[in-house]
Amino acid sequence: MEAVKELLIRSEDKRFLTSWQCCSNCTINAIESVLNYRALLVDKKVQLSHIKGSKLLQAVDYILHEIKHFLSLSENCDIHRDQKYLSKQLDILRRNILGSLKKFCEDNEMDCPEKLFAMLE
Repeated sequence: MEAVKELLIRSEDKRFLTSWQCCSNCTINAIESVLNYRALLVDKKVQLSHIKGSKLLQAVDYILHEIKHFLSLSENCDIHRDQKYLSKQLDILRRNILGSLKKFCEDNEMDCPEKLFAMLE
């Protein structure tokens, strides 16, 4: 469960999960945050890969899939021209990731960090 706690603590610090994008610079910063978060998740996946049937590993795989989908949708976008579209896609990604983390916490009877999940409301 230490891996879960670490993931939740590090998730609280990820800009794209805890704030909105109001301009192109905010959107650029949020996309950089997504890329950094993806690297963190890949490290967690490697760390957990030896545990067969790990629910956390399944959650990490789902989140990585959602990030890959977001990156595919946004790879040909112009940050200035398509800022509203990218912001909307970031909002969808945020809701999917936070929803997945919250469900994982609830299913495993773990305390959910209120700050992190406040964005779902």
